[in-house]
Amino acid sequence: MGKFFRFRPPSGYNLGDSPSRPFAFGCCAQGDMPSAPAPSGREPAFVLFSAEETGGAPSKLCLGGRWRTRCRDLSAHSAARGFCVSTLLPPQPVFGFRTVARWNGPHPTKAGLSPFRHPSKLEMSAFLRSSLEPVPVRSLYLNSRWTVWTRMIAASAGLLALHVLSVRLPGYAPVLVGDAILVAMPVLAIFLLCGRLGDIRPHLRFNAWCFSVGLGLWALGMVLFSISDITGRAEPLSDTLAVLCNFLYIVPVLLAVTLTIDEAGFSIFTVLDILQAALLAFLAYTHAFDASFSFHSIQNIPVQRLVHCYDFENFGLALIATLRAAAFPRTSRERRFFLLFSTWLWFYAVCAAIYNYFELRSLASSGVHDLLADLPWLVLCGMLATVQPREDDQVIDSPSFRGRTAIFLENSIAILFCLVMLGLGASLMARHLPWLSLAAMALALLLYGLRATIQQVRYASAQQELAAARDHLETLSLEDSLTRVANRRRFDQVLEESFAHSRRTGSPLSLLMLDIDHFKLLNDSYGHRVGDACLVRIAAALEAALNRAGDLPARYGGEEFAIILPDTSGLGAQRVAARIRSAVRALDIRYEEEQPRCVTVSIGIATCTLPGVIRPAHLIEAADQALYQAKQNGRDRVEVAPLPCVEATSLRA
Repeated sequence: MGKFFRFRPPSGYNLGDSPSRPFAFGCCAQGDMPSAPAPSGREPAFVLFSAEETGGAPSKLCLGGRWRTRCRDLSAHSAARGFCVSTLLPPQPVFGFRTVARWNGPHPTKAGLSPFRHPSKLEMSAFLRSSLEPVPVRSLYLNSRWTVWTRMIAASAGLLALHVLSVRLPGYAPVLVGDAILVAMPVLAIFLLCGRLGDIRPHLRFNAWCFSVGLGLWALGMVLFSISDITGRAEPLSDTLAVLCNFLYIVPVLLAVTLTIDEAGFSIFTVLDILQAALLAFLAYTHAFDASFSFHSIQNIPVQRLVHCYDFENFGLALIATLRAAAFPRTSRERRFFLLFSTWLWFYAVCAAIYNYFELRSLASSGVHDLLADLPWLVLCGMLATVQPREDDQVIDSPSFRGRTAIFLENSIAILFCLVMLGLGASLMARHLPWLSLAAMALALLLYGLRATIQQVRYASAQQELAAARDHLETLSLEDSLTRVANRRRFDQVLEESFAHSRRTGSPLSLLMLDIDHFKLLNDSYGHRVGDACLVRIAAALEAALNRAGDLPARYGGEEFAIILPDTSGLGAQRVAARIRSAVRALDIRYEEEQPRCVTVSIGIATCTLPGVIRPAHLIEAADQALYQAKQNGRDRVEVAPLPCVEATSLRA
């Protein structure tokens, strides 16, 4: 793979906003670069990869010589940020470097190298000697990702080839080699899965850890089985613990394909799911072995029942993982995550079923069928090593954006657990102590009841919070943010409702349009802060002057207010207007320094006595005309729109 160097920019290099940021540099040429010449007299190529943090396709800049590379891993890997520089020879491409710095600026060209021409060997040598400093490979962790995965796949294939060659060995050698391989492959898969945690979404990493624990239990079971094969005699304790480990690996794997952990971390539902899975495994083990963890020889257990339990367990896990994957969008990383597990679970279930069939029918004479046990692990290692997140994968940052199918599956899994536990508990009633069955069924119902109760409490709390938030938003949408009186939207709604009420009852409806006199002069003299304070005080005075709860003051626009007075005649509206004028003058808001004057208001009144004929727009137009008349007649006064004017307005419309 060659050596790796840290790139330090020479003087005069413009690296954007931070010239001190290091570059990552990789070299594939043999020998001590940069002084060693390239093999066959060919000059190595220097390629700059630049990628955004989002994992987009990197841009390539050739700085010298011929080059050839692949960029799929670099662009798809979630850790591919900034850029990295690699020296590549055409026969030996390297791709998928992990970068150690971030750089988003344009590539500098002030060092004498141009991206549009091939520099000479002298220029390139001088450039490298002034810019590179050798560092150990491990300290930068810049090994080629593809090389690592290739070695992992080669190791898996080598284990399979070793198993094939060991079939013809005499004595117990094939069995021992097969057991060793079946222990090595899950361990290899665990290492691969742990190495892929950086590509897994944070809310799914606990699922990956659970899957790793399940694989570890399976490998531990195979180690315990190997003890009997090595000693050549049955060990009741070892055999029972081995079967128990192989049987209980369902618990973490089941949690891996069913648990949903959001950004807030673990919740009470996670704990309940873990308890349910553990109880389900306990009941399944007790049902299969006719005893609750007693160390009797497993040879006394009916093999047919054990095989059926294994098959039910394997196919059930595969089906649940498939449904979980199908619940996510087609292009989401969550779907690819569960598809990987479901694919392996289906391979494992089918291969285990075929293997058990050969064992039950005593058709396994040559030992070739033992290779079926290796196939699922080869598939799992191959997928973990080669499957990469794609650029177009949709990232679901929060489980709150799941679809209805995902929500249904996540809630129905708890019911399925409870039903299966009740069924197993009932089946144990005839073959075991009744108290064990009753205790198991009671615990299953208790866990599910506790989960349902917590869900109902949270649902009720969420409904209350949503109702309060809705009311608050509705209030904000119908209230003026400055004066805290009704806004134009609320005014229009109440006016329509008041007209409908007047039509039903035949009662009069009055409308006051109010405008602050010389408000522009107040703003120009003292600024908008004083003007806003004036609006707030006048709005408070309007509310104080209205005695009835049904009267509505609203900010109509700018310094203009409107007041709806239901069930109010024209005479009553004039009394209210006079009270408002007095209340505003009592505020004593002055707006001139040389000749102090108090802020006053002009009011126009319109009263509707024909609700079946006049529309709300007609009433607003009449009140606005009256307000205009008050302004023309000298301000600080009240004008009433005459009834003929209102009727004429309605007729013209």
